[in-house]
Amino acid sequence: MGNCFSETRQRVLLVEDDIATADMYRLGLEMSGYVVDVAGDGVSALRVVIEEHKTDVVVLDLGLPRMGGIRVLAALQETGFTADIPVIVLSNDTEDFPAALGAGAIQCLTKSRTTPTELITRIRGVAAEYLRGA
Repeated sequence: MGNCFSETRQRVLLVEDDIATADMYRLGLEMSGYVVDVAGDGVSALRVVIEEHKTDVVVLDLGLPRMGGIRVLAALQETGFTADIPVIVLSNDTEDFPAALGAGAIQCLTKSRTTPTELITRIRGVAAEYLRGA
């Protein structure tokens, strides 16, 4: 089962434990036409991806309760049908970016410097890249 990037209504899983930050990015994404699921910890994030089979892109914070972002990335890579879901890391834990890229993230963005508009631009670029490869 691969990603199903459609022309519209792509589904983004936003994994962020800070409610205000999650709301800011969620609202921006929804206003741009995305369907957004929000998970506040790593365990919940994996449950959404594995049980629902509908996630097109994961936007992942690294500093999460219950299971950190690097462990989430590793778990996604180890599960066959989730290994091809693109993951954009959005975190202020910049010292962990090399480990995140090594664990399978396709991009790492510094949260404090990334507006919702910039995140949407990055997601669109990822979608275009994956559509070309399909």
